[in-house]
Amino acid sequence: MNDDHVTQSRTLADAAQQVRDYLDTEHGEIDHSDWTINVVAVDQPSWVGRPGRSNRCPCPGV
Repeated sequence: MNDDHVTQSRTLADAAQQVRDYLDTEHGEIDHSDWTINVVAVDQPSWVGRPGRSNRCPCPGV
């Protein structure tokens, strides 16, 4: 996604569906079910260490 919109999943196998779920929440008027999602794993998310950001995932419930 980008530095201002993040999501996470417990497993890599669930990551693409998690992104679709996030997009459905943000843009419910668009059908994301047939979108191809390319998952790229990173060692350190880009938001870690940025000024004004905590080092914790900004996702609710984490």
